Amino acid sequence: MIYFGLFGFVMVLLIALTVRPWFSDTRRAVETKTDRGGAESLANRNTIILTILSLIHGLSMYGFLGLYPTFLREVLHYTPANAGKVIGFFGVGALASIPCGWIGDRYSPKLVLSGSLLSTAVLGYLFFQQSPTMLTREILTCIYGVTGSAVLYVNLAGYHVKALRSSLSSRGSGMFVTSLYAGAAFGGYLLGGIASRGGWLMAGEIQMSLLCVGGAVLALALRPREMAL
Repeated sequence: MIYFGLFGFVMVLLIALTVRPWFSDTRRAVETKTDRGGAESLANRNTIILTILSLIHGLSMYGFLGLYPTFLREVLHYTPANAGKVIGFFGVGALASIPCGWIGDRYSPKLVLSGSLLSTAVLGYLFFQQSPTMLTREILTCIYGVTGSAVLYVNLAGYHVKALRSSLSSRGSGMFVTSLYAGAAFGGYLLGGIASRGGWLMAGEIQMSLLCVGGAVLALALRPREMAL
């Protein structure tokens, strides 16, 4: 964490020295004459659905990231190093964010969100089985990095912005961050609470599988035609 913080100061210094004042998208915002689609307020069908989906994803993904290493160490008796290796593959999968963001632009939000949430539901069931090998867990965690971070995180953020007029894009982004991290704040507590009462498998089935299946069905109610181009 110390190195992480120090790296942040290095980046602040680098930006201060290299980024010029004229490097800004504010001029383009001023030059935009008309909004091209999207709702005129936050109280619209797409934004409400996306907010619920972001909340679900926050509960699921951050519950997993927070407590999966605990499951590996306490139940499967992985060493801290091996548990770290397994969870580290999530970051490897997240490296696919750029192509997965492109996929989100090319295909229907219904297809992208429903498909990735269903994938998360299957993974949520498999994660807490005791039989898979360490290699299998690394592969599953990498796949979750792709679906959970590269697909869901990136495209939920993008669709929140597209759901609104360009003049309201900052509010759309704010709704995404607020709803996602509201779920994240309670994800670990909820997963741990279910696990303590019904076991890890039940926790995965409820918080990752069942919740994400519900989200996949809800995503089918989106109206892509009402989103901005």
